[in-house]
Amino acid sequence: WSADLQGALCAPPGCAAGVVLAVCRDLVSPALRALSIETGEILWKKSVPGLGEGFAAMAVDDAFVFNTAGGEIFRLDATTGEEQFRTRLSKPRRNNVPRKLEPVLRGGALFVPSGGVFVVRPGSGEVVSRVECCGLVPDYLRVDEDCNLYVGEQGGYLGCWTVGARLTVVK
Repeated sequence: WSADLQGALCAPPGCAAGVVLAVCRDLVSPALRALSIETGEILWKKSVPGLGEGFAAMAVDDAFVFNTAGGEIFRLDATTGEEQFRTRLSKPRRNNVPRKLEPVLRGGALFVPSGGVFVVRPGSGEVVSRVECCGLVPDYLRVDEDCNLYVGEQGGYLGCWTVGARLTVVK
């Protein structure tokens, strides 16, 4: 199938729960269009203010999670488009907005770049922890298999943080 999105695509499509999410440039700001994976039929449309400033979206289970340049993270149900949570993380100053806003899902938590790096529960939006990046803007973010956090700033600085306590199973 193919579908007329009625606007230019402005982000890579995402897939979750049998739905393809397309973010299209509308007349004023980006708008979301959810299509059936099987038929291409548009299931829902939604205009979301604030996406025009910059965002990153990712599929998590049966939903889509958005991190915005304005310092908010929100989650939409893939099949209905209903908002499941919206959490204000920070209010980054204009020159401190990370260049890459993509959250990283690791160990059952979302690591979200904003005014620092926030560790967020992907189902509820609850902030579990915040990593102060010692003045670094988290332009580039990586989390390894041990949940070690690497923050790179475009200016040529790199910081690394590790988990303080480690639990192991004793048999």
